[in-house]
Order: sequence, then structure tokens, then C-alpha cells
Amino acid sequence: MNSKEVYRADKLINHLDRIVEFSQKGVTYPIEVDFDLTDKCNQKCPKCVTR
Repeated sequence: MNSKEVYRADKLINHLDRIVEFSQKGVTYPIEVDFDLTDKCNQKCPKCVTR
């Protein structure tokens, strides 16, 4: 397996604490969060002039 692959099977070894937490509690926090910020509103207000 190429060591520069993004989706490597052995990446789980780096996160054993998360695996143990999930197996004990059934939930765990995400390792990474990605925010895609924009200036667009998604409220869809019926009287909005920018809709």
C-alpha cells in the first residue's frame, strides 16, 4: 500500500482512543470538522428581496 494514500486501512490505529470511546459509550466526537463558509443565506424567507 502506498504510504501517501489518503484512505489507508491502518489510519484507525492512530485513533484507538476514539474507537474505544465509541465501543464503550456508543458516541464520540468527530476527529475533524470542516466548515464551508459563504455569504449566501439559506433561510428562504418569503418576502426577502435577495431571494
